[in-house]
Amino acid sequence: MIKDKNLHILYSRELIDLKFIQMLNIQCLKIVTCKNIIPVLTSNTIKELHIESCQLSNIDTIYLEQLEILRLPSNKLKLKPQDLSKYKHLTELDISNNSGIDIMILQNFTNITKLNISDNDILDIYDIKPLTNLVYLDLSFNEQILYISTLKYFINLTVLILNDNLLSDIQVLQFLIDLEKLDLSNNLITNIYPLKYVLYLTELNLANNMIQDISPLIESSYLENLNLSFNFGVNIQPIKYLVDLRILKLQSVGLYDISSLEPLINLEHLMLSDNVLTDISVLQSLSLKVLNIERNNISDLSSIKNHLNQNNYNIEEQYQVSLQQYLKLNTMKCNVRVVEKTSTQYTGILFSAW
Repeated sequence: MIKDKNLHILYSRELIDLKFIQMLNIQCLKIVTCKNIIPVLTSNTIKELHIESCQLSNIDTIYLEQLEILRLPSNKLKLKPQDLSKYKHLTELDISNNSGIDIMILQNFTNITKLNISDNDILDIYDIKPLTNLVYLDLSFNEQILYISTLKYFINLTVLILNDNLLSDIQVLQFLIDLEKLDLSNNLITNIYPLKYVLYLTELNLANNMIQDISPLIESSYLENLNLSFNFGVNIQPIKYLVDLRILKLQSVGLYDISSLEPLINLEHLMLSDNVLTDISVLQSLSLKVLNIERNNISDLSSIKNHLNQNNYNIEEQYQVSLQQYLKLNTMKCNVRVVEKTSTQYTGILFSAW
């Protein structure tokens, strides 16, 4: 990798001895045009090219006929059809965070399996309809995508990232039955019924929507990572059926009852901050490694006493003499961090294993 924020121009003579490399990674250089970086490399060497945050405006001066992986995120590209037509063997393409990208230029790249076109002000994805071999697709942070019906043609997808758009209708997802990882966070979704048919999900992010009913997930027996944070009022009762969950995030959803978490014996990472919990006794039977219950109304921590005696946990709590005496913080064999809180009703515990 060549990375130097203070280097303004990279000249060809600096690459003269790199004739046989297969992967070139260049970041944070002001290169503007590719003619400054690859005029000396033979066209049959590089198979992977990564140019990130280099203010690159075009790629019309290079011809790498064996290129398979092309990553050009966070530049200033305004690609034309002929710019990519040279790369017949592309299987992975990342042109994220480049304003002015017209995705129509991608129509002929039917061999692409991984595509990242996030953060490009895209309005419609119809123009990528021919890319039916996709297994990975990132459309996040386009913020203006309303309709995703074109996705029904991408039946091979296993990873789909759609966060930070304006989505409300996700009916098309019922056809993507091979999905394993799905991110729908920061949208306008109220109904997740189509996910009833997506049975192989292992990771699902639904944070910051308007979802109340998660019963369509009952048969998602492969789920290991679920984020429902910032869906105020969501009914979490169906979670009890997701016994393979290892990571669960329920921050700021208005929770006062977590009894449905008791069957989740495989749970390791639980985020419950910013709710209205008073009773966490159900957590006693869980073998948690990470727990966040900050900004709740909990006063009795006896149910997690065993967790508090383990090493390398950080503990946050208000200065409350009775609670300190109960936990015997001065004699506990763990790394303790005490932070004063202004609210006398606040009790927060953070076990950290990031």
